[in-house]
Amino acid sequence: MAKNIKDFFKKLFPDKTTEIDALEDITIPEATDSQSSTPTQTQPTNVSDPAIKSLLDTQAAQIKQLTDMLTNMKSQSDAQAKLLTDKATADLNASIEAIIAKAVEEKKIPAKNEELKNHYKTLLQTNMDSAKQIISALPAINNDQTGSQTNNQQQTQTQTARQSGNRFLDHIMKTGNIIAG
Repeated sequence: MAKNIKDFFKKLFPDKTTEIDALEDITIPEATDSQSSTPTQTQPTNVSDPAIKSLLDTQAAQIKQLTDMLTNMKSQSDAQAKLLTDKATADLNASIEAIIAKAVEEKKIPAKNEELKNHYKTLLQTNMDSAKQIISALPAINNDQTGSQTNNQQQTQTQTARQSGNRFLDHIMKTGNIIAG
């Protein structure tokens, strides 16, 4: 069904209908299914001139060669990017392990405390500079001194409870249970 330009203009400019009627009739054919909104590039099949056919064949071969080259370059670039990413991740993990090993060696982190080591690894992965400062500021752990202080404190508390003669406090210190009564 063909559209009439006059009708189109009349809808757009209803106040100019008399001037539009004075124009000659021009119809616009509707697009068929064979007409596409995007142009497609096709090689004519019935080229009679052999020179033109040869030129078209050469250009088609060059286009295919360039497309293959670009595809190859993209896959190489993707492979290089993956290698660089993997190497950067491995280097980061190695430096994190070195920092943790140094902190364990300096007795800033207990060697057997995997939970604490994993915590510091997470901190190092999140913010390397801040975590390095935190680890370097940790005091060295002295197991002998810390253990003896804890035992001395417990003994002193037990003696104080016993000396007071309070049966309630004495029971708590011995058993850790609170009794009624």
